[in-house]
Amino acid sequence: AALREWRMSRCACAAVDDDAGSSGVGRIAILMAYSANYAPGPICEAVNRVYAERHGYDFQCDVMPLADMLSAIAPRNACTWYKVLAL
Repeated sequence: AALREWRMSRCACAAVDDDAGSSGVGRIAILMAYSANYAPGPICEAVNRVYAERHGYDFQCDVMPLADMLSAIAPRNACTWYKVLAL
């Protein structure tokens, strides 16, 4: 469980519920972002993409240089805050 939580925080993953219209059925989207210098990022992305496809979820991944990500969330300095901005 601790490894899963660590991976989730490092990959800045978040699931969001999106209104699908008058059907009343929500759509699930997995949003992921990581800085380009984060070595496990592509592995996390591949796993999350397969998971999303397997369950019929939308998937979006933002990869950017660390400086750009930190600039986007300033004055905070933890990349996990990027998921809040992305939502």
